[in-house]
Amino acid sequence: MVDRINQVNFIHNLNKSEKQSQVSNKQKGDLVSLSDEAIRKSMLYQIEKKVKGTPDIREDRVQAAKKRLESLVQEEGVLESVAEKLLKVFGS
Repeated sequence: MVDRINQVNFIHNLNKSEKQSQVSNKQKGDLVSLSDEAIRKSMLYQIEKKVKGTPDIREDRVQAAKKRLESLVQEEGVLESVAEKLLKVFGS
């Protein structure tokens, strides 16, 4: 009778150790593998996101152009010469 109890304990301990090894294997971490297409799409998404966040008009350049124009307007006769050149280019 003692032998049967030991056999049951042996089987119980064997099952217990298998479950523990399965749990320890799961704790090591998961492995994720991405295809080349998924990586390309991710990169394109990041680029698209950055482009959409960029303004169409560069305010710094607009302000610089305004300052140059204002300084030219203050000079005598520059406004008239610019107007004449614009009329030549675009017609009257």
